[in-house]
Amino acid sequence: MRLILSISRFAVGFLLSASFSGALAHDEPAGHEISERIHDLEVLVEVQRDGSVRREQVFDLEVNGGAVRRGPIFRYLTLFRGPGDLVLENGMDVTEVLRDGEREPFRAVTEDGFLRLTIGSRDHLLKHRTHRYTIRTVAEGDWEHRDGLTSGTFDVLGPLAGYAIDSARVRLRLPDGVRMERYTPAIRDSRGHSIDVEVSETSTELVFEAGDALPPKSGFFVNAAWPSAGFATRSHWGLILRQHPKLPLTAFSAALLFAALLLLVFRVATAAGRRRSVSAAAA
Repeated sequence: MRLILSISRFAVGFLLSASFSGALAHDEPAGHEISERIHDLEVLVEVQRDGSVRREQVFDLEVNGGAVRRGPIFRYLTLFRGPGDLVLENGMDVTEVLRDGEREPFRAVTEDGFLRLTIGSRDHLLKHRTHRYTIRTVAEGDWEHRDGLTSGTFDVLGPLAGYAIDSARVRLRLPDGVRMERYTPAIRDSRGHSIDVEVSETSTELVFEAGDALPPKSGFFVNAAWPSAGFATRSHWGLILRQHPKLPLTAFSAALLFAALLLLVFRVATAAGRRRSVSAAAA
């Protein structure tokens, strides 16, 4: 049941990201239909011992001059819920972008709740053929800790969901010595129809592969849990203090107000006790 609730929670996040994410040319209007397609997508997700997540997306993008002319633009959702349901930014950073094995220019700009990644140069039009892109990122993980387990849900496609994808595979890797307790992959198209997932395992990672091509606006998620022991995640309180600097002042003000209320109650109770004592003495 907890696993199902977790998937539902992150499915809501996917719907939010799908509403805003896109892959458009630098000079194309929003909402332009994407005519290009991805022939092959492979995603490596590496969970670090400190709780951060390194991702490598490698995909073959067919460019025909339709929606992508100079390079794609992606918008990655960067919000997650931290302690006390506080909304936090995961601090996503794009470390490298390659096209056909060579470094490609890119710009990564943080927006409200998103990281906008613009790939390519305005001065260079792409040749109409299939280009292989590699995008490497690192971000804080969004984990839940309960009953000795650490769990999370991985959005495999992210903004690439705007494309039709011929084949998709994700490799999930945990730190050395940390074993997977349970996992549940799920793929659905835009109409909610389920697509089969083939699961295999190596000595170092789990591999999840879509059993069929994915139409645009599909969702590919992997929910996983592993023992918390030996997995030293960083506390989110550092992020909370940086991203919600007014919170400590608010908490301090609330504490002062509570203390003042207790003092007032104490004084009222003391005064009432004295009045009762005087009345009893007079009687």
